[in-house]
Amino acid sequence: MSGTPAVTGISPKEGPPKTKIVIRGENLGQNESDLVSVTICGEDCTKWATWVTSTKITCQTGVEGGWGEVIVTTRSGGRGTCTVHFRGISPLRDAIDPLLEMDHWVDEPDDIIEPSASLASPVPAMGRYLYNPLGLSIDEAQSGRSKPLQADLKAVFPEGSSSLLSDNFVPEWLLIEKYRNVTFEDLKAGLTHLQDELDKRSAGTSFFIKDHIGSFIQCYDVLTAVNEEMLTNATKSEGGNLTDRAEDCLKSADSLAQKVYSDILSYRSKAETIRNALAVLQRYRFLFNLPKSIEKNISNGDYEYVANDYERAKQLFTGTKVNVFKRVLEQVEEQINEFRKKLKKKLTELPAKLDIQKKLIKYLLELDCGGDPAWECITNMHQWIIRLLHSAMRSYQTVVHVTTEVPEEVNEEDSKSEAPNENSEDTGSMFNAEGGDVEKPNRILFVEELTALVSDTLPDLWNLGLVYLSKSLYQDVGVNLSDEQIKAVGSIELNKDAFQAMVNEICEVYSDMVHLSFFPDHWSRMPEGQKDILKDWGKFPESLEMARPWLTSCVREIESALSIFQEAGLPLQVTKVMKMLLRNVREHSMETLFTHATREIQSLHAREDWKVQSEDSGCITSLPLLVENIAVELILTLEQVVTGHPEDMKDPLRDDSEVLFGKMLEKTIDCLSYLAFEQEEDLHEEALLKIATQSGSMDIVGSLGEMAEDSLPNSDVRLIIILSNCHYITTQVIPRVFDCFRAHGYPTAKKTELSILEQLSQLDRKLFDAYIERKQQPLLAILETGMFSRSSFDWEDCGSLREIRSYIRELLMTLVFIHNEVHLISPLFVSRVISKLVEITAHEMLVLLMEIEVFSRNGSLHAYAELTTLKETADPFITDAAEKYFSNAVKQIGMTQETKEIEFVKQLIEKFKKTSAMQLRCFKS
Repeated sequence: MSGTPAVTGISPKEGPPKTKIVIRGENLGQNESDLVSVTICGEDCTKWATWVTSTKITCQTGVEGGWGEVIVTTRSGGRGTCTVHFRGISPLRDAIDPLLEMDHWVDEPDDIIEPSASLASPVPAMGRYLYNPLGLSIDEAQSGRSKPLQADLKAVFPEGSSSLLSDNFVPEWLLIEKYRNVTFEDLKAGLTHLQDELDKRSAGTSFFIKDHIGSFIQCYDVLTAVNEEMLTNATKSEGGNLTDRAEDCLKSADSLAQKVYSDILSYRSKAETIRNALAVLQRYRFLFNLPKSIEKNISNGDYEYVANDYERAKQLFTGTKVNVFKRVLEQVEEQINEFRKKLKKKLTELPAKLDIQKKLIKYLLELDCGGDPAWECITNMHQWIIRLLHSAMRSYQTVVHVTTEVPEEVNEEDSKSEAPNENSEDTGSMFNAEGGDVEKPNRILFVEELTALVSDTLPDLWNLGLVYLSKSLYQDVGVNLSDEQIKAVGSIELNKDAFQAMVNEICEVYSDMVHLSFFPDHWSRMPEGQKDILKDWGKFPESLEMARPWLTSCVREIESALSIFQEAGLPLQVTKVMKMLLRNVREHSMETLFTHATREIQSLHAREDWKVQSEDSGCITSLPLLVENIAVELILTLEQVVTGHPEDMKDPLRDDSEVLFGKMLEKTIDCLSYLAFEQEEDLHEEALLKIATQSGSMDIVGSLGEMAEDSLPNSDVRLIIILSNCHYITTQVIPRVFDCFRAHGYPTAKKTELSILEQLSQLDRKLFDAYIERKQQPLLAILETGMFSRSSFDWEDCGSLREIRSYIRELLMTLVFIHNEVHLISPLFVSRVISKLVEITAHEMLVLLMEIEVFSRNGSLHAYAELTTLKETADPFITDAAEKYFSNAVKQIGMTQETKEIEFVKQLIEKFKKTSAMQLRCFKS
């Protein structure tokens, strides 16, 4: 069930009888049959009401006047309410002043005449045709009059209409609105009906009259009745014919109007005469005051008034023959000429905002300056920018500029965090900037100023040229010129190529100067014209190396300029030059950074302090962390240099970076090799120089030599330290560095990482083998001496076994010493080193025993006891190979398993272990 009808608005709100109004509200009926009644001012107006939608009804008011509510009653909602009122105006009761303004209402256009069951007369044929052109049965509830559907149709056909009488008639709209539920067969029948209707209308007037004969007869009857009524009134009237009386009334009214308005018309004529005279005097006054007015407006900066007054004076007095007027005009023309010169001079003053330049061009055009002030401004601005570029070049080539600005990449905290020694001269930073005051090189200052200059000026020149070439400049400044006038101020089309050449020249000069700042050999690749101008350019008082800390800032400056040019819409040729410059500077910066980083790593051997510090993965010196710091700092700096878009993996510079990164890390291997295998004299000399540098004095050479000797460990210890550093770099530094490398856009660096790890693995084996070779020599010497030379021991004829011979104790003590040496530096390598030495010792014992041809019984017991003692004592470090060597050695001496002898050997071994328990404790860990 629908809600109660509620009328919330009517239009119009007042009117005479039979006024058509539109009633709006809510719940005004579900369809036309649901509408019961419409009451206006207490009078039933249902027979004139037409239901449109549930929110709209059209209706005519009754013949009674008055003021009252508009009530709608429906079957579904009952009697409704009203929040507005209608005022009916009666012509006989309400006197209306014809000169009094009042609200009036214009009927809303309603192209479609809808039939209503409540109408007394049938819908005319034309109305039926407009409402239902296909002659099909329409379900009113689905006729498409709902607001949502109408809104959707309006959105789909914004300029269309479903009215057949509209110029924007859209057939699709009509079909969707009225016939969307009709079958295709019915639509074909409707098309046939429509064609029949058109055939009837094209048949001619006779067919039309025949079709509407009833209407013609009705009209004839009405006109006859009206005529008879008029004749009856004329016969019965005392004053004669009504038309004669009306004519007399009209003549009387005309005579009275002439009498009333004659004086007013006379006064109007006099007023116009006086007004014309005042206008002439005003023009004369304007002319005579014009020189002083122009002078005042120029001094106040009101240039707009000057141009307007000058234009008005020309329109009023050009061609005058009055001498006094001519003299005043000549004076004005002299003032305007001086004003034109002032404006032209002001137009050449740069820098200037684009809006100000446009205004100055506008004033010059309005003042008929002649020529083309816009093009003159463009050419002057181009020359000014070129002059600024060359002026900056001369300034920075002859004067040393000093700045206290520290590069973003360099600060005191970073330097301290990376320095292995707070007194060290070299902080370990990639940028070598000390303290807060840094002398910025001239080439860097020049590039920064040059880039800021073109970034600020070139877009303004381009924007001014664009509005000039598009001929929109004159509309922008409010000057309407015809095509002939535009041609008169200059050939814009011919200037197009010249303007393009200006922009290209500025960009190319800028590019050449920046190139020469970093690449002195760029001069040979420049055009001949530029060579003469820039032949001495690029000779700065400082070296290229000094510019390294600021290379990343230069890259950012050029990137920023390129972005500004792209946003301003500069042509492809300009952006192409800028991109090439940016790529070259990036490449140079990348190579410079890698060269310096490689040199830093390569020279780390001079900064090795041999002070071992404990880490989670072992004991190391400062060298591995220095390598990591240099590599990570390089990666972070490289991200700003190589490309502004790390996701662009197709950038060739990124491939070059990976290669150079690998070569840089290879220098770590060279540095470790140098520290491990270089002659001790060279290392001692470097340590001596380092201590002298730190102490600030080269005096007392003797004491410094002792300090150097104390700071430089022996070769065996150095090998273990370097081996530990190598292991830490392999397991910790390289993975972390390459993780950082990949995180910054180098996912293809896995191959480089594997190559570095393989080289480090080779170095690790080389260092380990060198240390083992050094340590195995005393072991083998003890073994050979103990088994053959010492006390002239004869394996064929030796005494009975009473104790384990001393050379075994000496051999084990040597292993203990090596164990202690390795453990103090890197416990991680103890097992690896001792296991290898035990394996070598077992192998050597087997070889020596194989050289003995005959063993006596006592000799076999001696050999078995010594082999077993060595094996059991070093049991935690026995490898599979060592186990095999010991087993073969036992077989070699031909020892049988006799219980009594074996037990005796075990007792001797236990005695040996007890007497050497303190020394052999390390073998139990």
